[in-house]
This record gives sequence, C-alpha cells and structure tokens, in this order.
Amino acid sequence: MKILVTGATGFIGSRLCHVLVEQGHDVIVFHRRESSLEGLDGLPLKMIAGDITDDPSLSPAFDEKPEVVFHLAARHVHSRNNDRLIETNAGGTRRIIQEAFRVGVSRIVLMSSALTIGYADAVTNDNDITAAIDENHNWLNPPSYWQFAWSKLYAEREAQWAGLFGMDIVICNPFWVVGPNDTYRLWSNLVSQFIQHPPKSIINGGVNLVAVDDAVRGLIHAMEYGERGKRYLLCGKNLSFSHLFGMLSEITGKPAPQLSLPGSLSNRIVNYRLRFRNLFPNAELFDDPIFFSGKYFYYNDNESRLALHLPPPSDIRETLQKTYEWVINGYEKQINLSAAQN
Repeated sequence: MKILVTGATGFIGSRLCHVLVEQGHDVIVFHRRESSLEGLDGLPLKMIAGDITDDPSLSPAFDEKPEVVFHLAARHVHSRNNDRLIETNAGGTRRIIQEAFRVGVSRIVLMSSALTIGYADAVTNDNDITAAIDENHNWLNPPSYWQFAWSKLYAEREAQWAGLFGMDIVICNPFWVVGPNDTYRLWSNLVSQFIQHPPKSIINGGVNLVAVDDAVRGLIHAMEYGERGKRYLLCGKNLSFSHLFGMLSEITGKPAPQLSLPGSLSNRIVNYRLRFRNLFPNAELFDDPIFFSGKYFYYNDNESRLALHLPPPSDIRETLQKTYEWVINGYEKQINLSAAQN
C-alpha cells in the first residue's frame, strides 16, 4: 500500500516509518527541509520536502497518489506567537485534508493528543484508576490555558468537518510517549531531564506514559480497524509523580526527591509558566513535568484497545530502562565525538 507520513522525522513518525517499511508498504515521507533525517537512515523512502502550512509544497507529496495518510506533523513549542500553534496544527491539518480530497485518499489517520480529552479528578491512591477518563470526556479549560491542547482540538474539529463531507478520518490520542531513539530530544527527554536536573521535590498530580512502539502499533491498527469518525486513546501506564520519580531514581541512580511540594504552590508555578510564556519561549510541552503538576492526566483506553485489537501495554519500567541505556550511549558518543574534534 502507498502511504504518506507527515511528521516522519519526529520521534513517533520515524518509528512509524520503520514499521511500515517492515510491513512492506511503499512509504512517502513529507518533511521540512531543515529537519534531521537521522531517524530514517537506511530506509527505502520517497522523500519530499515542504511545509504543511504552505499549499504549493504539499501538492507534490499528494501527487504521488497515496492511499492512506498518517498526519503526525505538529508544533509543540510554546512561543511568543502562539498563533503559529493554530496555523500549524489546525491550519496544516485543513491543508492536508484538502489535498487528500483532491487526490482521493482512502483514509487519514490523524494523531492528536489526549490533552484534548482533558484530565481526571484528583485521586488518592496511585493504583486507583477509577477516576481515569476515557474518550467521552471533554476538555473544559478556556483557549488561553494549554494552547497546544486547543490547537490540537481545532485540528480534530477540522477532521470532524471533513468527515461530514465524506472524508474517512480516524483520530488517535496518545499522551506522553516515551522510549529510545528520540533523536531530537537526546538532551531534553524525560530521562535526560531527570539525569541532568533531578527534581528537588515531589509534585502533586500524575501522567500517563505510553511506549513509543505501543503508540505506533495503535496508529497502524487505527488504519486497519478504526471506525470512520472515531477517536481512540493510545495509552499506557498511569503514574503519580511520586511513583514516576521513584522509578526514574531506581533506573538512573539519581536521588529521588524527598520534599513534597504543596499542591497549591505547584499549581501557582505551572499557572505562572503558562501565563508568562515569553519568559520560557522555547519550553517544550513534554520536556518538563512541572507543566502537568497539580493535575492527574489519567486515562482509561479499554474501549479503544478493544476496538483496535490492541494487546496489553508494554511494561513502562522496561521502556524507561531502554530509554536510559540509549541516553547514556548517546552521551558517550557525543563526548567521544567532541574529543575527536578537539
């Protein structure tokens, strides 16, 4: 099958391309000219450079007549001009859909985010997922809060409108995807951050971590089994920050925080950082746990897992262990390269 992948040079996109090639598909990669192609080395791909916000540059990719499109390209960084989030994530999705209509694409798999579904009520037990939310929950915060979430929500609405006009679109909503080979974030992924800057305190709240291979499997199963117009959670393990930091401490050997930060204070910190984004112009949403403090991003994807014929999620500790080994190996390579250049 001929498949077009946008965002193919990213963490999830590059792994998706590897799996699609292994399955025998003919893969077309649409990427920005300045993107690193390191994660795609050695793959037999049709490479087309362009930008999803630029109509003329999109046409050559769709002139290849793909049967399926995986649309993963998105902007995550908080910047001084958050209109770019909407233009890239929602406007780019609209352009992808328009081109898909033009050439008769059979199905689009849109990768959104579980952030568009919202977050759970507070829980008191790390193992209690009774408060975890599913696909039927809705994000209730104003647009000024979590602008990335709103930009992806607008992208989903573009998809829903297209569905009304006959386009076959399936939406996938992973949360925090982790694993090795995140080449763009060797120095800033969750494990690297913990190694370089071990947290000084435990913060309230929790997150859902999903292994990258599980997220990719979910995307492919959405192509194969997803119901037109539906959105599917692609999740893994719900972890309180206390549990997560303890796990990372065991894996990395770095000290786990002992001091507990009051929920009211952690909420004020995250609200400050979201309100005064200009002070943190290059902050990546999924680099710093403080952005999620005070809230429980706990999800129940049982319905999605059943509908998409997905196996149980991978062991998240094992995934973090593999990520740690990849990070350490990457550090050593960087050090050796620097020494050789000097």
